[in-house]
Amino acid sequence: MMVPYTDSTADMVPVAEMVDKELEPGDLGRGLAADGFSAVLAGFMNSFPDTAFAENVGLVGLTGVRSRWVVAACGGMLVALGLVPKVGSVVAALPGPVVGGAATVMFAMVTAVGLRVLHKVQFEGTSNMLIIAVTLSVALLPAVAPNIYTKFPTDFQMIAGSPITSAVIVVFVLNLVFNHWGAGRRRAPETAHSAEPAPRT
Repeated sequence: MMVPYTDSTADMVPVAEMVDKELEPGDLGRGLAADGFSAVLAGFMNSFPDTAFAENVGLVGLTGVRSRWVVAACGGMLVALGLVPKVGSVVAALPGPVVGGAATVMFAMVTAVGLRVLHKVQFEGTSNMLIIAVTLSVALLPAVAPNIYTKFPTDFQMIAGSPITSAVIVVFVLNLVFNHWGAGRRRAPETAHSAEPAPRT
């Protein structure tokens, strides 16, 4: 469940950015609770836990559709696809290049939204650039070198072998070390305007 919770959190943050809504802790908690309830239902139905998926974040940015009713209608259509094989075969008949082209744009949209979120991070006078660099390096290791953790214990491979989970753990720990614990915390330099005395009227 660490992977779905991490993925869903990373999906809810950019969606809130797209719809100009401030994501409160209660909103995030309700979203994760829905994920947990969905996982319980999946267990009863002999299926896998699911998550929001980044593709849907790309769809929100690509289409501009923000209505919950549209999401509910799409959920009903997915149920129909699962219960009526003939309907599912129509979707499966879509050409691979068409699906691949749409998926490429959607994932690129997710990346663009992530860059927009990072644009709000304070980099000057902090260790945030180092945190992002180390996190990206650790997250890309399983993709670049899939066999890098083969000699490690199985439990470690389950966590470190997931780019999402390993990235969250690394960024969480490094953020504590550099930005919250006194030994590694650095204050951002004051701007020139704040250092200058206020002009007299």
